[in-house]
Amino acid sequence: MQIKRSKAFLILKEHSQSTLDFSVLVCTAVPQLRYAFQQHDIDSNTHLVENSEFRNSTDPYSTEKKTMLRYKTVLGANILLSNFSFFESYFFSLIDEIIDFHGGKDDYLNFIERKITRTISLTEDEKKNLKKLRKEHNKKHIDRYIKYTRLIDKESIIWPSEKLALYGAKQIINNKKRWKSADIPNLMTDLLTYNLEPESKDTFHSLRDDRNKIAHGKRLSYTLDKALTANKFLYSLAQKIDEHVVNNFLIIEKYS
Repeated sequence: MQIKRSKAFLILKEHSQSTLDFSVLVCTAVPQLRYAFQQHDIDSNTHLVENSEFRNSTDPYSTEKKTMLRYKTVLGANILLSNFSFFESYFFSLIDEIIDFHGGKDDYLNFIERKITRTISLTEDEKKNLKKLRKEHNKKHIDRYIKYTRLIDKESIIWPSEKLALYGAKQIINNKKRWKSADIPNLMTDLLTYNLEPESKDTFHSLRDDRNKIAHGKRLSYTLDKALTANKFLYSLAQKIDEHVVNNFLIIEKYS
């Protein structure tokens, strides 16, 4: 079956939708509850459903009435807190999924090692052409370098960048547990080769800063509009990254 989305993205999609659904519920329920209170004040016989999960306030419904005044900003703060965490979890799970797709860390490292230590066989002409590339780079001779490079069969040589791949893969596996949300933009560009626009990078870090202020107790107020805009940005970014990863990294390579 053709891969259209990563497993990590499907989880993100489910969690993001659940948060939005809950937000819709709250924003529908609060005005209804406010209306019920108004009717109850007019007619004390108006039925109000009891909250079975929490004990009643000494002053009936004082907590609900007090919270109504700022429920949107509290909801906004929790939406940002949740959705940023969902995105962070998605991104790091996506890296794990790439490694698992290629057989897991041990198989993947062994595969890379076999590729870069395979026996190569250069023809005499290829040896001569390769020798002409073992020189200090000179801009005047770029056309010459291109010519000699193209004359060497790709299957006959392991280029220096390929030889470095094993070390790079080991660093990814060994260091990924140390990664933080602040590392995500650089990992997008340097690890996944995703073209992240500077504006998107700035927006991500701004949202991360807002999330940290909420998580660390410096702020529990965030407008609902800002939270929904942030959710749209993070979800859209995840869609783009996921498409990039599916197209470029979730490809069966073991027989190459």
